[in-house]
Amino acid sequence: NTKRFLFSRPALFTFLIITAPLLLFFLALFAKGGFYAPADIIRGYPAFQNGTIAHNYLLSDVLFQFLPWLKLSKALITDFQIPLWNSYAGLGTPLLANMQSAVFSPLTWLIYIFNFKVGLFLYSFFKLFLLGLFTYLFLREIKLVLLARVVGMLAFMFSNTAIVWLLWPMNTVLIVLPVGLWLMEKYAKNNPYTFFLWYSLVLAFGVTGGHPETLFYIGLLHAGYYIFKLGLILHLKSFVLALLMGACLSAITILPFLEYLKFSNIIIERLNLSPQFFPWFLAITNLIPDFYGNPAFSNFYYLDPYNYNEVSMGYSSLLVLITAIYTTGCLYQRKIVKFFLSAGILCVLFIYGIWPAILIFNIPGVNLNLSNRLLSILAFCVVIIGALGIDYMVREEIKLRKFLWSVGAIVGTAILLIIFNKLWGYSSLSSEYDPIIILWQNLTTIVFLFSVLIAILLLYFIKNKAAQILLIIFVFIETAVHGMSYNSVTKPEDFYPPSGPVTFLQEQYRKEPFRVLPLSNDFPPNLGTWYGFAQLSSYDAIGLASEKELKTATGKFTTSIELLNGKPDLRGMAFLSTKYILGTKEEVKELLETSNDQFNVVYEDDTSSVLELKNVLPRAYLIQAQDAHQLQEKFSVLKDDPQPNTIIPMSDYKIDRAGTLTATYETDNEAYLINVDNYYPGWHAYIDGSPTSLVVQNIDGLRSLKVPPGYHGLRMVYKPKSLYVGTGVSVAAICGWVLIFIRSKKRKS
Repeated sequence: NTKRFLFSRPALFTFLIITAPLLLFFLALFAKGGFYAPADIIRGYPAFQNGTIAHNYLLSDVLFQFLPWLKLSKALITDFQIPLWNSYAGLGTPLLANMQSAVFSPLTWLIYIFNFKVGLFLYSFFKLFLLGLFTYLFLREIKLVLLARVVGMLAFMFSNTAIVWLLWPMNTVLIVLPVGLWLMEKYAKNNPYTFFLWYSLVLAFGVTGGHPETLFYIGLLHAGYYIFKLGLILHLKSFVLALLMGACLSAITILPFLEYLKFSNIIIERLNLSPQFFPWFLAITNLIPDFYGNPAFSNFYYLDPYNYNEVSMGYSSLLVLITAIYTTGCLYQRKIVKFFLSAGILCVLFIYGIWPAILIFNIPGVNLNLSNRLLSILAFCVVIIGALGIDYMVREEIKLRKFLWSVGAIVGTAILLIIFNKLWGYSSLSSEYDPIIILWQNLTTIVFLFSVLIAILLLYFIKNKAAQILLIIFVFIETAVHGMSYNSVTKPEDFYPPSGPVTFLQEQYRKEPFRVLPLSNDFPPNLGTWYGFAQLSSYDAIGLASEKELKTATGKFTTSIELLNGKPDLRGMAFLSTKYILGTKEEVKELLETSNDQFNVVYEDDTSSVLELKNVLPRAYLIQAQDAHQLQEKFSVLKDDPQPNTIIPMSDYKIDRAGTLTATYETDNEAYLINVDNYYPGWHAYIDGSPTSLVVQNIDGLRSLKVPPGYHGLRMVYKPKSLYVGTGVSVAAICGWVLIFIRSKKRKS
């Protein structure tokens, strides 16, 4: 039956109406033949400059974080290793456990299987395809007409939240939103076994997608729909069991993540963070997303501390918003309208900090989630209500008075928000005042009003077939065409290109794994992960609290995107095995004027220089000590005065890309190994190839290990207990899932 359905006319038609607009959306990629990624941003940094101007600098997270993690994960999986640890970032950090690396996400595996050019296209294509497909299927399941299904599908598939975060893990998780609702409508009432099986798989897909905040909010919406809209509170067991099964299936990801949170910096920051809400007048970007500019056009006016991706992700389609308001007036008594209207109102309260949301977000622990992620949920609610309105307009005569009131409400709200933004927006938010912004905002307001006029005409004649086709084209233009230019297509020569200083640092790292510290903003944080050398400045949304404290010894880093502010502390650099400094020739010259005797210039070209710091501690060495107390005393002295002549070096030590340390050593007395990498539970030592009962200990945030005297080979490997427990739970859950699936099939037969 499944095979027959897949090749049926309705299935092929559905595939066509989703694929055709997607192929048009990726037309620029097909024309240019590059990489669907914003890697051209790298050309803005001195070590890589060639005159190329980046298309959209706001997409830098993809360059700094996601692509380097993907490359490292791909390399480790190719070597038949699980991507557990990133030895190149900072002082070494968990990789699988940071969630956003999305190591086990099915969509990520498209990049593992194919090369980056093909993989990135498929990764992006299938994100949008699945969003569109399951939005369409959900609207079909609630019995909407074809026009409403197509418009709803286009509006959400090409909404701002889908496009601006396309290469972020958040959008992988967003797929769970329409899939879960479709499963509830199709199976929850009449086939709880089937619902349990497939919903648990969908949840596991969401967990591996890598954005727990978004998944948390989606879970709340699903729970509300299951209980209030479907009225299945008496059958809650099926939903709760599906949640538990989904958690068990993805335990291999969840347990390492929870362990990372326990030691993280983000928990400390979020618990001490006051509730974060958008100023209410920024709601204008849900109506006019480019009101403050668009970074793809190099004219976005930054609104400290917000950016375009954050403030505009609630925009879907102006036409759909008009029909959503109309639906609210005409169909407010329908249960599904009540549900999505209530959910949308709650989102608005929490996003813009309207009472009582402020009280709720002041509850300890609740503020661990940022409220602006709810804009994705708000956009979906608008799309569903709007699709219901289109369905109603096609089936019934338009109630002209209510229709005009709906248009008036939107235009009136937009005008009020524009006035408030012009009165208070600049002074409250803009980091810089630019008179051009007035001209830009006037232009976007005119486009908004013109779009409203077109939408009115198309909706008024909605029963006409030609008008319906034009209506679909209009929605495609205001969503997909608007979003086409946002993401970057990078030429092959600009996709992580080689450069002189980078090649030099790669060669030095192969000789001995010292770290590099870029000055100021000369080299992006975390980029060493892509190029294969250790970089002290990193970028991880979670981050280890102990690492942040250790890095204060080397200088002041600003924000979670670690950029060195001011001159580095040379003692701290020497202690943390940071041998090289990368900077522009001007910055290096200024540093040499004050510390000339501490450095050697080891590389120089027209734009960049690399300095080598003298007398740096290696990343692995021995300290002679009889016990832990004596070790701590000697280690404290070494922190204050890191002199290599006070330690016992290890011969031929190496640290591979999985973080595994291999070395040989010789000592006549009791000694302790010091590994200048983050201490973290799960590191195990092997002496001469055999497991040892010796335990890797924490010494001021770094790793230490008491080693036996003599000549020995040593190996330190990361094997976290959380991974093994998680793997066991996941394997057991998979077996249980299969057994339940077989049982349900037998029951049907």
